[in-house]
Amino acid sequence: MVVTEMEKVASDAKAVAEEIFMPTNLTSNRLFVLKWLRRTQKVASHILVYFGTIFKILIIGQLEIVAYCDSFLHIKFN
Repeated sequence: MVVTEMEKVASDAKAVAEEIFMPTNLTSNRLFVLKWLRRTQKVASHILVYFGTIFKILIIGQLEIVAYCDSFLHIKFN
C-alpha cells in the first residue's frame, strides 16, 4: 500500500484534532484532578458548615438548659 503525501497530512491532522478535542496527555489528567479537588473542597465546606451548625445548636441548647435549671433552682431554694 502506497501512502501519499496527502494521506500523511490527513493522518497528522486527524491526530492533532483528536489531541485537541480528546486529550490523552497530562493536561487532561491535571484538569480532572483540579475538577476533583474543587468538588472535594465544596463537599468538605458543606460538611464543615453542617457540623458547625449542629455544634452551635448543641451548645446553645446546653446553655439554655443550664440557664433554666439555674433559674429553677434559684427560685425553688431561695
